[in-house]
Amino acid sequence: MRVPVGVKLLGVMVGSTLFYAWVGQLVPQKEVLPPEVVEMAEDMSTDELVGIGQEIFEGKGLCNTCHTIGQSGALRFPDLDGIAVRAATRVPGLDQLGYVAQSLYRPDAYVVPGFAPGMPAADKPPVGLSDDEIRAVIAYLQTLGGSATMTMATTLPYAQGAEPTDGADPPGGEVPPTATAGMAAGEPAPGTEAAVTLPADGAAAGAAGGGEAMLARFGCTECHATAAGGERSLAGVGGRLSRAEIERWLVDHRPPLPASYHQQVTLAQVRTMTDYLAGQ
Repeated sequence: MRVPVGVKLLGVMVGSTLFYAWVGQLVPQKEVLPPEVVEMAEDMSTDELVGIGQEIFEGKGLCNTCHTIGQSGALRFPDLDGIAVRAATRVPGLDQLGYVAQSLYRPDAYVVPGFAPGMPAADKPPVGLSDDEIRAVIAYLQTLGGSATMTMATTLPYAQGAEPTDGADPPGGEVPPTATAGMAAGEPAPGTEAAVTLPADGAAAGAAGGGEAMLARFGCTECHATAAGGERSLAGVGGRLSRAEIERWLVDHRPPLPASYHQQVTLAQVRTMTDYLAGQ
């Protein structure tokens, strides 16, 4: 008896469905759940903070997605083995707590040479840790090469409403010391080549003509017009931004600015350009 074509097609469809359903069951299944709520109490001990901090580091904080601890060859970001020791001297003006807190709240303020920026701020989405959760993470990081001293009463630099400690700048304060510490001594910004040194008397500093010439020298005028009405005009910028904001912008400027900018510019030159722009 000849089987109708329609029946054959139905058989193929049913057979294919059953086959792929079977294959699908062979693939390991993983259930992804939202992070557990971390219960934080004001009377938690340092040891309790360390334990919770490790849980957050490995879970909600997503830290080990990009960092390694003691493994050869870091991933996207630096290996954290011994971070408790390195943090105390990594950036002039910041102690261990100041550096680690800055790295979590403002990760782009200082980028370890050899690595690219890109770490999200721990207190903002997609991570979104609370200040207490960040305290716990710092307590855990303090055990990586040292001893934890963090408590729930410890004031965190960079936390909302916190006062600066040990050289850390408060939210919305002046240009971060990490961005200019090396440049202040005529050295390059972190991760760059040697900077050009100005004359010892700094005669060009503050001169309007000098600032305008430097804007052209470092390629600023290739993208920004200095006359009113031009594309990305810098005219009137002194009325829109504070002096500190202008200086921060010049220090932290990112591409499409030529790479040679951060390899050549010094803090004295930045301040010459700042003087000029602040007067516009």
